[in-house]
Amino acid sequence: MFDQLTVREAIAGSYTLVSNSLSLFLNKADARAPLYVFWLMTYRCNSKCLHCNWVVKNMTTEKLNEELVSKERLDVANQLAKSKTFGVTLSGGEPLLVREIFEVIKILKRAGKRVNVCTNGLLLEDNMDKVLKAKPDCITISLDSPNPEIHDKIRGGNGYFEKTISGIDILRKSRQKKNPKIIIKMTISKENIESIEEFLERFRGICEHITFQPVQNNLIHQVPDEGILFDKSEYGLFKRKMDDLMSKYPFMNNSYYKNMADFLFNPDSLLKTGKFRCLLSSAYSVYIDPYGNVKPCLGLASAGNFKESGIIKIWKSRENCRLQQKMRDKGNNCICWAYNNLFNQYLVEAFKILKGK
Repeated sequence: MFDQLTVREAIAGSYTLVSNSLSLFLNKADARAPLYVFWLMTYRCNSKCLHCNWVVKNMTTEKLNEELVSKERLDVANQLAKSKTFGVTLSGGEPLLVREIFEVIKILKRAGKRVNVCTNGLLLEDNMDKVLKAKPDCITISLDSPNPEIHDKIRGGNGYFEKTISGIDILRKSRQKKNPKIIIKMTISKENIESIEEFLERFRGICEHITFQPVQNNLIHQVPDEGILFDKSEYGLFKRKMDDLMSKYPFMNNSYYKNMADFLFNPDSLLKTGKFRCLLSSAYSVYIDPYGNVKPCLGLASAGNFKESGIIKIWKSRENCRLQQKMRDKGNNCICWAYNNLFNQYLVEAFKILKGK
C-alpha cells in the first residue's frame, strides 16, 4: 500500500509522521492530523465468524439504526479528504455492504489519500466494476484456510470459500498494473494452525502480501466461540510452528511473529519485559466507529462524535490526548496483536532510548 507514492503524498505523509512523532515523545496533543485512520463503516456483516463477536453484539435492528446514514458517511469522507491524514482503511463488519463506499473511496482518492479496503471477499465479484472505478490502493481479503470446509466453518456459511476465491481471481485478471494491491489475511486459531504452510504455498503467488493475525479475546476482539482459542498446553505446538515458518519464509522472520506465541500464551511477559507498550496506535492513528465516535482505540471511551465536533478537532482535543496518554502509560495492561505491532516494537525501543523509560 505504501509503494509508488507520489512526491506530494510522500511529503504530506512525512510532515504528518513527524508531527505525530513529536506529540508522542513530548506527550502532548498533536496539532496536525492522525497519520492513519481506521474507519469501521458498519457492523453489518454477511459472515458469522467464530472469532468475531461484533456481529452478535451489534447487528440488532436497534444498533444498526444508530449507524451513520449515507449523508453523514459522505461528510466523514469529506472531512478526512480535507485533513492532513495520509491513509484510510475502510472496514467493518463488511464495508462492501455500505452503498456509498465507492463514492467514499473516490472522495478520498481525489484528495490524494491512500485507501485500503478490508473485506471478506464475498461481494467482490458482484461489485468488481465499481471497485475498479473507485481505484482503492489496496484490498485486504480474509481467508482462513486453504481447505474450503474449514474456511466455511470459521466464516459461518456454505460456499464462502469458493465465492471469495472467485472474487480474488476476477480481481487479479481485471486490475491494471497490479492495482489495487491484494493482501490476503488469515486469523490463526485452533481450527487452522496446521494448515498455515499449505495456505502460504497456495496463495502467495496470487497476491502481493500475506499476513497472519492471531485469534484473541480482549477489549477489542471478543470471540463468540471460545473453542477456537488456544489452550495453555498448546504453547509448544504454536511456538514450534512459528519458528519453522520463520525459518522457511523470510518475510515472517521478524519480531511480530517471533513474539506471537508469548502474546497468546503469556502476554504478561511482554508487558513486564517492556517488549510491548501501546505507542503506535496511541500517537499515529484514530478509529471512527459506525456511529461516528472518534477513538484512539476501539476498546476505550470515545473522545467525541464527529456530528458534534469535527474529526480533526476531536483529534487535537485534550480528551483525545488524555486517552492517548492512558494507552501508552506503563500501567496499561491491555494488549492486542495486529501486524502493525511490528512497527510498534521499533517505537518501543526508540522510546526506551530517547525517554529512558
